[in-house]
Amino acid sequence: MVVAESPGVAGLAAHPAALPRFWAGVAERGTPLLEPAGPGRHTATFLWRGDAATTNVLLLANRLADRDDLAPSLMRHVPGTDVWHLTYLLPDDYRGSYQIAVDEAAHTEPPDNAYWQRLMAAARTDPFNPRTLPTGRSGRASSIMELPDAPVQPWNAPSGAPEGEVVEHRFTSEILGNERSLWVYRPRPGGAIAATAGTDGTDDGTGGLPLLVLLDGNLWFPLLDFRHTTDNLIAAGRIPPMLVVGVDAIDVPTRRRELGGDPRFRGFLRTELMPWARRRLGATRDPAQTVVAGQSFGALAGLDAPDLFGGVLCQSPSLWRAPETVDAYAAADTRLRLHLSVGRYEGAMVADTRALTGVLRDRGIEVTHTEYTGGHDFVCWRGCMAEGLAALASRPTR
Repeated sequence: MVVAESPGVAGLAAHPAALPRFWAGVAERGTPLLEPAGPGRHTATFLWRGDAATTNVLLLANRLADRDDLAPSLMRHVPGTDVWHLTYLLPDDYRGSYQIAVDEAAHTEPPDNAYWQRLMAAARTDPFNPRTLPTGRSGRASSIMELPDAPVQPWNAPSGAPEGEVVEHRFTSEILGNERSLWVYRPRPGGAIAATAGTDGTDDGTGGLPLLVLLDGNLWFPLLDFRHTTDNLIAAGRIPPMLVVGVDAIDVPTRRRELGGDPRFRGFLRTELMPWARRRLGATRDPAQTVVAGQSFGALAGLDAPDLFGGVLCQSPSLWRAPETVDAYAAADTRLRLHLSVGRYEGAMVADTRALTGVLRDRGIEVTHTEYTGGHDFVCWRGCMAEGLAALASRPTR
C-alpha cells in the first residue's frame, strides 16, 4: 500500500469553478475513484464533501489504516474547496471494507482502546458508495471497495436455488455458565426440507446429515445471510446437503475469552453442542463428515479440537494468541482435512499461517492454503468461506 495522488483531484484548487461538475461526476460514478496506474495496479481515491466546520477526516480502511499511527489515514483538504481526499496505490485484485470518521482525529499519540472504540462508534459508511456490508461485531455497516480483478464471489447472493430453512434456538451451557442463540440451517434439496435421522427429533443411529459448526454465527446468519451461500453451493453440487449450526459469540469479551483458548469451550463443543446436534437435528456422528469454521480467534477454536472435527476451515488464525495450537496439530490424526486462508495485508498472520501449513504438510495432513489480496475482513472471508467449504467437500476422506 502506497499513498499516492489522484490526477483528477490535484487540479481542483486552481479551478474552483470545476467543483460542481466534479461532484456531479462523483455522484454518478461512485467512490472510490479508480484510475489505472501501470500494470497490475490502480489508484483508489476516497472522498468526503466537507463544509466550513470540517477540521479533519479519517479514512479507516481495513488493514490499510494503522491503528497505532492514524496520521497517514487523514484525508488531505484541497484548499479553498469542500474536497477532502486520500489516494492509495493498490493491486488490481484488492478487496476490502472501509469507514469514514469526521472530526474525530484528536489524538496525536497512539490511540488507546477507549479512543478506538469511540472512533469506531462515530465512523460511518461512504455516502458516495452504495455497496455496504455488516463487518463489525456490533453489526455496523462498512463500505465495500473492489478493484477490477478482485476474485468473483458468485455464491453470496440469492440465485433462485432451493431455499433452506433457518431457525434460531436458545441454548444454555452448563459448562460455560451462559445462554446463547444457535442458528440452525437445514437444506431443502429438491424443494423439500431435508429429512433427518429420527422423525421425532432423536438420532436413530443411522448416520444423519453432514454438519458444519460455524462460529460467530451471530454475524453469518442474521447479518450476512449465510443461508444463500449454502443454498447456492448445495444446488451447484459443490457441497453435499448439510446442516449448519451458527454459534452466537454473545459479546466481544465473551468471544475473546471463549474463542481465544478457553478449554471449557472445547468441552462445550464436545459434550454439549455436538450431542445436541445429533439428538435434536439428526446430524452425523462421523467426524469425517463434520466441519468447523472460524475466523481470527474463532479459527483457534476450530483448530483446537483436531479429534472432534474431520474438516477444519480456518480463516486468518490468530496464532499469536495460542502458539501451542501448532504443536497440537503436529501430533494430530493424519486423516484431518484443513483449509487455511489469510489476507496478504494481515502482517505477521501471513507468515504464521504459512508456517502452520508447513507443519501440517510435514505431518502428512491434507491442507489447502490460499492467500487473498485483502485484510482481516468479512468482505473477504465470506467469499473465502464458500471456496473453503467447496475445497473440503471435494477432497475424499481417508
